[in-house]
Amino acid sequence: SLHRAYHALPPMRSPDGKSVNAVYGFLSMLIKIQHEFHPSHIVVAFDRPGPTFRNQMYAPYQAQRPAVDDDFISQIIMVHEAVKAFGVPIYECDGFEADDVIGTIAEQATEKFKTQNSMSKQNVDQVIIITGDRDILQLVEDDKVVLFMPTKGLSEGKIYGEKDVVERLGVIAKLIPEYKALAGDPSDNYPGVPGIGPKTAVTLLTTFGSLDALYKAVDGGKTTLSQGVLEKLKHGKESACLS
Repeated sequence: SLHRAYHALPPMRSPDGKSVNAVYGFLSMLIKIQHEFHPSHIVVAFDRPGPTFRNQMYAPYQAQRPAVDDDFISQIIMVHEAVKAFGVPIYECDGFEADDVIGTIAEQATEKFKTQNSMSKQNVDQVIIITGDRDILQLVEDDKVVLFMPTKGLSEGKIYGEKDVVERLGVIAKLIPEYKALAGDPSDNYPGVPGIGPKTAVTLLTTFGSLDALYKAVDGGKTTLSQGVLEKLKHGKESACLS
């Protein structure tokens, strides 16, 4: 969301000449979230500088992305300070992405809410994740966890539940990692299975139900797939598992 704020707004300067468009945009989103959703709890997760465990597993991961602008870097500390001034806790962890932190908090929160609701009449039963990153759609779960994704600049957005995930990607949320394992992801620079595109990935997962079931059938010679698709899957198995 910080990147989105930076790129969605024109350059802005504070009275002392500092770039502040990302600060302004991010805090505008934070205020909008408070007014629109009235959350009982709110946290912000940030990436940490330095490599993550994914870079250690696969060196080309995100390597194609351009260098970050100095104007953007200079605003990161200001955003951290502003979020803390709002009284909102920040979570981040060396070696992990903000997405990993978000996933961890979402899981812990839903487990906590289940315990609370079994012991009391508290109606705290939904986690709303705000991000523009489609990878997070994999966390959507039976309306316990939903995703609010900005759709137009910073002012408009859409709530994604389980049905919305299927409409957008063609597979249910929990199969998104397996969908990416087959189709890859150019934005993160990992290949999946070379030659297997999104449509074929959806068809394969719809037919077989999971990556494990697909490769069990492929390895056992129990499929009616075309020879071309079979060869791609066989040669790309290691890449699929890594992706």
